[in-house]
Formats: sequence, structure tokens, C-alpha cells
Amino acid sequence: TDGSRPTLKSKKYDGTAIAISDTTAVRAMCVKDDYLASDVTTRSYLYGMEKYELPLLLITGKYDDLLGGNGIYKNYKNRRQEAAINLTLVDEGQMAFSVDCGVKIHGNSSRERPKKSFQIRFRSKYGASTFTYPLFEHAGVDTFHSLILRSGAQDDNHSLFRDEFFTNLTRETMPEVLCQQYKPVNLFLNGQYYGVYFIRERADAAFAAAYLGGNEDDIDMVNG
Repeated sequence: TDGSRPTLKSKKYDGTAIAISDTTAVRAMCVKDDYLASDVTTRSYLYGMEKYELPLLLITGKYDDLLGGNGIYKNYKNRRQEAAINLTLVDEGQMAFSVDCGVKIHGNSSRERPKKSFQIRFRSKYGASTFTYPLFEHAGVDTFHSLILRSGAQDDNHSLFRDEFFTNLTRETMPEVLCQQYKPVNLFLNGQYYGVYFIRERADAAFAAAYLGGNEDDIDMVNG
């Protein structure tokens, strides 16, 4: 119940009820002698929460790895530091998906701001190297190697969503221009509310290949 991924050294469940008095994620795995251990299952219990109009995106992980003194949020200058998490989307009161993956801080100058963006990475060491789910309506692409959780911090003295708004206008008026899809959500880290974020596609070679065809190894991305 501390958000960390269970291992063979974790506390064994003895069958008694687990008392929940706050928003909590319960993570479990099954172990039996002479058998392979099961996958880790994560279920989030939202306790006493107000009604939100936007979907809820829940990041659950070991506190020290996420928000502790050496966690990714406080150690934001380390671009390589990544934490193992579970990512769960709750949409219209139902769990849409629950997937184990990695997370790290995303961005350049926005790393210095209080509300930081995140990069979600799907790797085989967490579960699967890709994630398949129809996140974006009418996008035509539903398999991802990575995603961005954009905070809007670059626009924090204005509307917080101008980039997403104008990107959407571009998509409608210039369909030949490839641009990132987005989905607004309410983000929670280990039960703490972090505000409205935007799930965005990550603009990399895999993103371009998914929409334009071909092999991502044959695509050169120029960042600038």
C-alpha cells in the first residue's frame, strides 16, 4: 500500500481486511513454490474525492523514487533518472487501463518550474515495450512507445493550454501538417492532486513512422 512494486520480500497478505481511509493504490502479486510469479496487479481506490469533469490519471510508485529527497521531482536536473510506476486512467468512473511503466521529468527550462512535465516510457523491464490503447479519438494510432504529460508550465502566466489549443486549430485547418494529439486529464501522484495535465504524443521517430509509414530507423528527427 506504499505505492512500491511488490517483490518476493514484500509483506505477505494474511487475508485480513486492508483499511483504507484515503486515496490508496493496492499493489499485489501471487507467488507459489515451483511456479512463476504472477504479474503485478494495481488497483486504485479513490476515497472521498470530489467529482471531476476530466478523466483522472493516477501515477503510483514508491514515494522516495517520485517525491522524496532523491526522487525525480526534486532531482529534476537529472535527465536520466527514471522511476518505476503504475499508470491508471479512470474515465467516467471506470478504469480504462492500468499499466506498469517508467516516468521521468520532461522538458528544458520548464524543469525549473513548480509544476513539471513528465515523460512516460514503456519498457520491457516494467512490463511491455509498447502500450496499446485508443487514447486519442480519431487519431488512427493507438500503440505508443512513450507519452508526454505536459503541465502547461511554459504558459503558466496565461491560459496554460495555448499550445494544445493552437495545435488543434492547425489539425483542423492544415490536415497535411503532422502534429501531436492531446488529451486533458486531472493528474494524481500517489493520491496527491497535481492539477490539469495534457497527455501528448511524444514527437520522435516512432511517432513520425506511426503516421507517415516506414521504419523509424529510417527517419531523421531534427530538434530545434
